[in-house]
Amino acid sequence: SACWCQCPEDLGGLEKILQEQTAKLRAMTMYGDKQKEIDDKQLEVEQLTRDHSKKQKQLDDSDSQTGERQRQWTSEIEKLASCVDKEFTSFCQQQNKDGTVTLLNKNNPTSAGLEIQFATKSNLGKRRFNQTTFSGGEKSICTILFLIALHKLGAAVPIRTIDEINQGMDAENEMFAFERLLESCSETKSPQTVLVTPKLLPGLLDKGGNNVKVHVMFKKDTTNSLSQEYVDADAFVRRAKAGDLKIQRW
Repeated sequence: SACWCQCPEDLGGLEKILQEQTAKLRAMTMYGDKQKEIDDKQLEVEQLTRDHSKKQKQLDDSDSQTGERQRQWTSEIEKLASCVDKEFTSFCQQQNKDGTVTLLNKNNPTSAGLEIQFATKSNLGKRRFNQTTFSGGEKSICTILFLIALHKLGAAVPIRTIDEINQGMDAENEMFAFERLLESCSETKSPQTVLVTPKLLPGLLDKGGNNVKVHVMFKKDTTNSLSQEYVDADAFVRRAKAGDLKIQRW
């Protein structure tokens, strides 16, 4: 009764109250729709938060695995570089030369590499090995000493081809380089090496024993003009081993 007593007695007052209550009801209805939308968004945020946490854990695990793999890679590549450096330095010292192999950017697999420092005499300062620093013969001896040092990697590279590496070498360096090459090729699990060369020093083939095979090749258009001693490959090799055959390059 108290509520009815507060109601206006005229029609205009009643219509005003009706409008106010209608507006309140409409607002409540709109708020209910918005609240549902808010609740849906809240559920979506919670799901995204869970997904983010899951992805973050996967990323952390991946970073951990990558870090461990990189540490393993760095450790292995350091061992390989150290092995090559030890052998290369030893070969250089045997020839009264100086040389080192250094691993660069070891913590970055995409830019890691080896740098060769070489000196033609042990009392001279080493210089970085490149195409312009040394003469042709110096580059040849440095290259072949480095290749022989790589033989210690064994099965990592099962076969190698060396093309005319002895060009520009003097007889002393050539004999030393090929003696070391033959020694390394005769070791257990040593990679097979194919050497292409226009010349070999007399007596060098005997040092390889049964570990060396020689293939003598001639150009088709020159065999008719060669004497029989050159066309007969077996006789050619026998005389070359004996040192009584002067081998010329055609």
